[in-house]
Amino acid sequence: MKRTIVTLLMTSVIATLACNTYNVVKPLYPKVGGGSVPVVDTLQPTFKWEYLGTDTHTSQYNRYDHVVHEVIVNKENTPQKVVGDRVYYRESIMGTEHQMEEPLKPGSEYCWSVRQRQGDVVGSWARYNQTAFIGVAVIGKNNALFRFKTSEDAGP
Repeated sequence: MKRTIVTLLMTSVIATLACNTYNVVKPLYPKVGGGSVPVVDTLQPTFKWEYLGTDTHTSQYNRYDHVVHEVIVNKENTPQKVVGDRVYYRESIMGTEHQMEEPLKPGSEYCWSVRQRQGDVVGSWARYNQTAFIGVAVIGKNNALFRFKTSEDAGP
């Protein structure tokens, strides 16, 4: 009995070890990489990110594009979640946060990203990689968009 409890405790501690790497920007809200998909309590969340570049990102020529896609279940081969239709897009946002101007659906899962824009030149959409260590197994997400869910009872 004692051995089982220790094993379960060690497994839960080991399962929380994860490493996230970001390109272009690091999402600040909704938070990414905690093991579960974060839930927002509004249908018009304010997305926040941190610019990871070395050049100045405050000039009038350095802006961001923001996109939100729904997440759908692909049942053709295996029931896995994939990026679905684009439900929201804004370009040339000044600053490192943006509140959605249109409401999302409650109780739904989405993914989002931003990209840097300097005039007519646009960068790659920001993504992240996550590596989790579970015992001797290593699992990961590569080149993933940032996921979140809306609460079932979320309001605007």
